[in-house]
Amino acid sequence: MKRILALVAAAILCFSLLSCTDKPPVTTGDDTSDTVNIMPDPVDTPAVTTAPVTTDEPVTDPPAVSDPPATSEAAPQDTTSPIGDKTHVPGLELGSGFVISNSGTKLNILLNWKAVNGEKEGTADITVSVFLECYSIFVGERNDGEIRVGEKMINYSSPQLELPGSDFNEIDFGSYTFTVDKSSGASTEVPLYASWHFRGTYAGLSVDWVTVNSSIVFDN
Repeated sequence: MKRILALVAAAILCFSLLSCTDKPPVTTGDDTSDTVNIMPDPVDTPAVTTAPVTTDEPVTDPPAVSDPPATSEAAPQDTTSPIGDKTHVPGLELGSGFVISNSGTKLNILLNWKAVNGEKEGTADITVSVFLECYSIFVGERNDGEIRVGEKMINYSSPQLELPGSDFNEIDFGSYTFTVDKSSGASTEVPLYASWHFRGTYAGLSVDWVTVNSSIVFDN
């Protein structure tokens, strides 16, 4: 019995549901046959307000100032070389001068000298010209004269001389060349020596050797 009653109740419920879903359309009172569908009221939704988007001002750094490219001027070259670094030029003159003996009379020897660069770097050629200065003289040939430059020595000869009168005479005994090493400084100094063997009396004075003993200095 309970089961029958449950079935009847279910049937009634289904009929009720069907009657609700199949509601007839509502018609207006005029003679038009338009049908109006009843739509559900729109749901009010709160207006969405969007906050204005603010953007930061763009950061604009000032353009980087680049330094102009460095320009280097070539330093002027020093065309003058310090002494000791000069280019060796054979024959380049380095200095000249003269020295004279002092025999106590009018009979003396004169040495003229000149220094130039030697053929080999670091050397100098020194040429010494020997002269006899006198007035009247009578003397035979001599073969034992000496000239020394530095540690180097040369023997020389002189001819027979017969010169009367009161005139001044300068007699050439020849020129002689010596090669010496330069020093490491700005200049070189070397001893210079020469002798001539007179062996006689001149102007009332006895003279054996006429000599000159000195030194010379020339640039390197």
